[in-house]
Amino acid sequence: MSKRQREFRLSRARARAEKAAATPDSTEALAEKAHDLDAARKTLEDAATVSGTLWFSYLFTLFYIAIAAGAVTQKDLLLENPVKLPFLNVELPLIAFFALAPILFVIAHAYTLMHFALLAGKIGAYHALLKEKLPDEASAETRDGLRRQLPSNIFVQFLAGPREIRDGGLGRLLQAVAWISLVVGPILLLLLLQIQFLPYHLEWATTVQRLALLGDLMLLWLLWPAVLAGRSKIVSPPLRRHWGWASGSFAALAFAFLVATFPGEGLDAWAQKPKWIATNFFAVGNKKEGKRIRPEWASLRDVVFNGAVDSVTRRRSLLSNTLVLPAFDSLEAKGVDDQKKLDWAKHVLSLRGRDLRGAIFDHADLRKADFDGAKLQGASLEFAQLQGASLNVASIQGASLDLAELQPLSQEHFEALKKEITGTPDGVLKDAALKRFESADPKVANGNDGKIADWWRDQAKRPPSRENFDQVATKAWREAGCNPDGAPYVIRALTRRLTPFHFAQFAKAFLDPKTCPAAAKLSDEDKAALQRIADEFAQAAPSPAPAQPVAKPKK
Repeated sequence: MSKRQREFRLSRARARAEKAAATPDSTEALAEKAHDLDAARKTLEDAATVSGTLWFSYLFTLFYIAIAAGAVTQKDLLLENPVKLPFLNVELPLIAFFALAPILFVIAHAYTLMHFALLAGKIGAYHALLKEKLPDEASAETRDGLRRQLPSNIFVQFLAGPREIRDGGLGRLLQAVAWISLVVGPILLLLLLQIQFLPYHLEWATTVQRLALLGDLMLLWLLWPAVLAGRSKIVSPPLRRHWGWASGSFAALAFAFLVATFPGEGLDAWAQKPKWIATNFFAVGNKKEGKRIRPEWASLRDVVFNGAVDSVTRRRSLLSNTLVLPAFDSLEAKGVDDQKKLDWAKHVLSLRGRDLRGAIFDHADLRKADFDGAKLQGASLEFAQLQGASLNVASIQGASLDLAELQPLSQEHFEALKKEITGTPDGVLKDAALKRFESADPKVANGNDGKIADWWRDQAKRPPSRENFDQVATKAWREAGCNPDGAPYVIRALTRRLTPFHFAQFAKAFLDPKTCPAAAKLSDEDKAALQRIADEFAQAAPSPAPAQPVAKPKK
């Protein structure tokens, strides 16, 4: 072994020996530093500075999304106008915003909660160290003095501040700010996003919003108790000790899944079932036309989202799960201000394939609107201008088109519709439909206008008997209502339009699923209304006159 190698090995051995000799002192120094109160306070101050900045960024995000979502109107939903972000003047596609905003916010909320859970762990360690260094009651004033030196962060103060702040009114106010900003505010924002987008009727996007709310509530249950307890360890709290939190969480989920629904989605049938709210509560017991008023029961979904439309404000009484746009002007919305532009345009407004069930377009100007493949079941288009509108393959069962201005059929359109009807299964309804539809043939109508006018004048002079009219009309209405393809919208439309006398004659027939296939699709509210009409008709029907004795002829 060379001399240089021996010196190298000796130097390494001396270094190891010196390190071993210094280890006890270093360990003691590290242990002393871990229990140093000043070091713990310095760490807490640094964390509080970061958390303050993060909290303001989080609040900005919360209010930013709330302002952007709150500015979206039902007109924007119909026209699919992009969402304009405040300050940035950036436009995002409507569906993308309402589908991605809940997800991005939950991620930001989770990051904020995790950071505050780490901050709570540091606060808990400082709190324990303070009690360890100053355990007796005589040092309480000293402890409070040290607590007053902590940063003026709301989370630091209501978790580790002086006793008069933690237990006093200011502490409760600080807790309220923390609860509103980190617990209540996020839940309300996610519900706002769902409610604002609900009339658009896009089930997968609404499902994403509901799942985002569920995920956010799970994050709160995992992280928020740790923040309040001043620890970083995540422990699932028992529900029995936090029944208030559990009740609030259940109410938010129930509202999102079982109340905030729209017509046509799977959960909507469940939302309409529980009828426990009397809509005429203050009138129950009073008499009207000699009869005592009975309670009319409705579900919470109907009360909140399906209220009456105010004729002045043109809005529902509370919220709405359908588009409510009476007197909407599609020409103005699309900038068509000249008749020539309207004549040249193939379609002014494209609503192709849209789900517009239950929408209200009374007195709206929808000329040359494209409704091809649209779902218009139960929609109201009374007094609407629909000249040139395309309704190919549109579902209009139960839609109200009373006094709507429709353009006469072209020969091409007539042949297309006739071909579509001819392709349906054979039966009485098909034959009757074809027979009625032939009268709309433009060739026949245009060539026989005078004959048709004379025929109508003659029929006006010789109207059919009431008995024949009731018999034919009752049969036609009953066949139309019992057709399962139009259930339950046709029956609802008949309930709304026909007089109680006519409707009561076959209202009870709609309740029998054996003879009326559409009865299986009726809701409990529909069945109750039909039963009430049938009962009232049975009570009001005149009893048969007693037989008069036949007078014997005089002899």
